[in-house]
Amino acid sequence: MAQGTSSITAIEDNKVALDKADLPLPAVEDEPEVDVDGQEASAEPEVAFAPGSIVEEGQEGGKRPSKLVMLGAAAAVLLLLLAAAWFFFLRGPAAPPAPVATNDKPAAVASAGPPRAGLAPFVVPIMTNPRGRLLQISVVLEFNSDEVKDMVMAEHTAAIRDVIYRNLRNRSAEDLNSARMNSLLQGQMKEQINKALGGEFIKSVYFPDFLFAG
Repeated sequence: MAQGTSSITAIEDNKVALDKADLPLPAVEDEPEVDVDGQEASAEPEVAFAPGSIVEEGQEGGKRPSKLVMLGAAAAVLLLLLAAAWFFFLRGPAAPPAPVATNDKPAAVASAGPPRAGLAPFVVPIMTNPRGRLLQISVVLEFNSDEVKDMVMAEHTAAIRDVIYRNLRNRSAEDLNSARMNSLLQGQMKEQINKALGGEFIKSVYFPDFLFAG
């Protein structure tokens, strides 16, 4: 009886052993490595970066602008500021615009010396000669004052033309031209005109145009 019981026990022990063999083995966790100092080694290896190798976010290619480029940009900005300062502050004031002439009022002409007035050109018959038989002249009279000039030109212009006409007609071209060139004709006309006007009103007589024709 005892032998039978031990056989049954042995069979049961073998079955338990077989059942344990069929069961999945539990995962074995690797033990962490321990360094020399007794601390756990880091799972990720440390990477040493050389100075300046870190790429900053937002920079293309991980390159910073060089110092030369930055200095050049600063110099350009400074030159622009200096040019603007010279343009607005250091240059001279702009020249005033030239006055524009208008026809609203006649320009005043400052007369130098005694007042003068001219007679309209007229023709005097002279002796026939190779130069012609007519003398075309214009006469300028010089007066002692503006008051005398205004009075004589307003009241005695016709009388002055008549005196000149009578003293020059029927004279030869050579005689008239020689007298004018030697200022004798001017003196004669001054004397004759003042005698006709009854006073020393005329200071000088001039012949700017003296042409023989016909």
